Amino acid sequence: MRKIYPLITAACLFVSLGLIVAMSRTKTPLSRAYTLHYHASEIDSAGNVVTYYDETRYVSTSGNWRDVKTFPNGEQKPDLVGDYRRQSVLAVKRNGLVQVSEYHGRPNMTRESITALDIYKGTAYLLGYETLIVSNNGMTRYLAPDLDFAELKVEITRPNNSRFVLEPVSIEMGEPSAHDLSYPENLPVVTR
Repeated sequence: MRKIYPLITAACLFVSLGLIVAMSRTKTPLSRAYTLHYHASEIDSAGNVVTYYDETRYVSTSGNWRDVKTFPNGEQKPDLVGDYRRQSVLAVKRNGLVQVSEYHGRPNMTRESITALDIYKGTAYLLGYETLIVSNNGMTRYLAPDLDFAELKVEITRPNNSRFVLEPVSIEMGEPSAHDLSYPENLPVVTR
C-alpha cells in the first residue's frame, strides 16, 4: 500500500503541473474598448505622397477588433478582423476570409519585457498615451501599454527609401457597436 502513495503523489504533481501550464496559456480578452482613427500614407523616395487613406480600428473588451479602410473617393473596405472566438486574425476578401495568423487576445508582454529589448528606442506620447518605441529592420512601432500594447503609430522605411506611415488622428474610448465589429462570418475560411 505504501508503494502506491509515491505514484499517487507523482500523478497529482503531474496534473498540477499540467494545470499550471494550461493556465499560463489561457487566452485573455482585451481590457480596454476604443475606436482609433488613423491616417495612412505611402510616400515615395522623393517624399511625395503616392496614396493615402484613413483607417478605423474598432476594439472591444470581448477581444474582437475590426479594421476598416476609407479611401479618398469614400469607398470603404473592411480589411482585417481579430476574432477572439475563432482565435484568428482574418483578412476580409470578396469571396472568403483568409486566415492571416493566430490571435489570442491581449499580447503576452509587459513594459519591462519591451524596454529590455535591444530594439527598444525610448518613449513618446501620442493622443495623450505613453508609447514604447521599438524599431527593427526598417519598421518602427509605437506601442501603448495602457491600450493593451496597441500600435498607435507605424513607420516602415523600405530599402529604396519609400515609406509607409500609419499615424493616429483620434481615439474614442468606449465599446464599439456590434455593427462596427461585424464582418461576414459566414464566408468560408481559407489558410494561406
